Amino acid sequence: MHTIAWRRPHTLRQVIGAIRPVAPTCLFVACDGPNPERPGEAEKVPATREVMA
Repeated sequence: MHTIAWRRPHTLRQVIGAIRPVAPTCLFVACDGPNPERPGEAEKVPATREVMA
């Protein structure tokens, strides 16, 4: 199973909550880095990565 995460920590928490009952044996989560030209992304991406940890 796989999912993509990026700058939306609240949404990722919801997705993980929905996946948890399925109890996949393997879960791959990819997260791109922040775009330095977009305000706010530098804070949101690390917050999203914290949810993955």
